[in-house]
Amino acid sequence: KEGKKKAISKGVAIGDLEALGAQIDVVRGNYKFAVEKIGMDFDGTLSTRRGQELWRRLGGDYVITARSPFRMNEVWTVTDGLGIPRDRVISAGSNSYKIQKVKDLGLTAFYDNNSDVIKMLPGVGKLFNP
Repeated sequence: KEGKKKAISKGVAIGDLEALGAQIDVVRGNYKFAVEKIGMDFDGTLSTRRGQELWRRLGGDYVITARSPFRMNEVWTVTDGLGIPRDRVISAGSNSYKIQKVKDLGLTAFYDNNSDVIKMLPGVGKLFNP
């Protein structure tokens, strides 16, 4: 963490505006590496207040739900309210397809309240407790 701060400080010192933006994010606690790709399940995760706070703090990239495309109204209400683009909200239709989408997208972290999903995503799955 200290090394990251020093590298950003050096970038700021030479006038790198991207580094300046990163430094501001570090100070605010919003910084994440560009290579991080974070996803979150909806039901029992992003559908909760705590899940929405986590999404804002982490700067999530994708919402992947096991819901079918015909049951997305509640999902759209929440994700639209959070400003998440609809092309970043995926209706997988099943947990097995949701797991495959996480892998296909190369997510580095995926938050879900379903421990069976987490077990199928070693090193990536993060158990969410509402």
